Amino acid sequence: RFIKKSKATLGFTRFDYTCIIELDGVFSKKTNNFYRAVWKKLEAEQIPFTCHWGKMNDLNFDRIKMMYGADADKWVAARNKLFAGDAAAMKVFTNPILQQWGLDKVL
Repeated sequence: RFIKKSKATLGFTRFDYTCIIELDGVFSKKTNNFYRAVWKKLEAEQIPFTCHWGKMNDLNFDRIKMMYGADADKWVAARNKLFAGDAAAMKVFTNPILQQWGLDKVL
């Protein structure tokens, strides 16, 4: 399906017109291997893409930077500004997935 662009900094529908391809499946090694093959092929063909944040994905900060460019750094900076150096608050609002994705950086 086609959907219009989101104004969100890290909105996965970041392109003027986004074609969403839903490939839902059972969580398994075969499914993960299939998804990884799709992402690698999109990268190899230099086709810009993003992943739904709540679906299965294989994200890290390098891939997020590839997908979102400077907006990834803007998001991290905005998160840091929101917490204004309050280390305790940042700790409360940090979780393993933010750490895996590299979005927990303290500037």
